[in-house]
Amino acid sequence: MASLLLLTLTTHPILAQEKSPEPLKGINADIAAMPRAQQQTPVPPAKRSITISDAVSIFLQQNLQLVAARYDIDTVDAEKLTARLRPNPAVSVGFADIPLDFSRNFVKPQTFSYGISQTLELGGKRRKRIDAANADSELARAEFQMVLWQLTNDLKKKFYAVLLAESLLNLAEENQKTFAETIMHTTEVFQLGEISGLDLQRLEIEKFKFDTDVANSEKDYELALRDLRVTLGGDYQAMDIEVAGTIEYYQPYQFSLAELRDKALAARPDLKAAQLSERAADASIRLQDAQRIPDVTVGAGIDQVPLGGSSYNVGVGIPLPVSNRNQGERAKALI
Repeated sequence: MASLLLLTLTTHPILAQEKSPEPLKGINADIAAMPRAQQQTPVPPAKRSITISDAVSIFLQQNLQLVAARYDIDTVDAEKLTARLRPNPAVSVGFADIPLDFSRNFVKPQTFSYGISQTLELGGKRRKRIDAANADSELARAEFQMVLWQLTNDLKKKFYAVLLAESLLNLAEENQKTFAETIMHTTEVFQLGEISGLDLQRLEIEKFKFDTDVANSEKDYELALRDLRVTLGGDYQAMDIEVAGTIEYYQPYQFSLAELRDKALAARPDLKAAQLSERAADASIRLQDAQRIPDVTVGAGIDQVPLGGSSYNVGVGIPLPVSNRNQGERAKALI
């Protein structure tokens, strides 16, 4: 009886320890729930699907090279305002007979002279300067269109490269799936004993080629998509995007050499920019040739003497082109 009582007292604490602990409450419960919350996988952001129109619109808004080209247009427009300006007239005021001995009367009859002068541009400088500024403005706009055309074509090329890589990836996956079904049916035929194991092994080895094609297609697709994201710039460099569209196949177009040349001259901004660049160079040469002609400065004035009356004077000034005849700028314009 005593042994039974001792066994009962010993077993009770052990059973109490084996019972499940009570659930935590309050702050302890929140702390215990934190690791479970951290283990939850965050939901990945959804891919943004963009079309060719979306890609061009995003590119035009965020490309820094296009922004810089737009500022070049504003700069040449400001130079057009400068080209229309004429030289400012100059006014001069002078005093004579100022006493150096301040012990005598400082306020005594003195001579006052007033004059005004104006520089007259010769050789048609102003007109040629305006022509050169207008030519530079047209050239800047043509170069902007050329840059826009080149960068947009590069963007479209990368966009369609993604579409092509995606199509090749889908084709490789379909081929892999079809060949896997072929191996499965061949395995069933092998199990029926209709073919040898060597034929099945050959097919299984051939499957590695399809797996390699899928891996290479996935790599090409990721590289093409990365190039497109980098070209878009901004936040799209790190954004998960996918392209939406199809590769259209055009019918062959019959054309002659004359038609092709006319279409190229009308549609290619780089050819138009080259023509305007030649015109701007000719305008710059004409302007620098005119700059070697010296300008004339015409002036008139009056010398006023309080006690002896006044005298008038008229003068003409012209630089002598002995050394500087604008040789350097003319040589630069001819390059």
